[in-house]
Amino acid sequence: MGEQLTIREAYDIARGHNGRDWVRIAVIQTLTGMRRQELAEEITRMVDTDPYFRAEPEALRHRVTEDDERYAVKIGGEDRHLIAWF
Repeated sequence: MGEQLTIREAYDIARGHNGRDWVRIAVIQTLTGMRRQELAEEITRMVDTDPYFRAEPEALRHRVTEDDERYAVKIGGEDRHLIAWF
């Protein structure tokens, strides 16, 4: 079994494929293989400690998929579906 990608490595790969700054957390989970709870804890930690990292909800609710809902990270009482570094 190969080494697991970090969230940042998965983000860079996904961003390279979609050409956008925002990447879906569900895509990050697929690329990293992280368990949902582990992924949520790590994203929450990064929101609190990395000033360049952001996690945001999908503003266009009709674009939220079942996977987006499954891997959403609740921060401040709000489901976050997307991450980015700026």
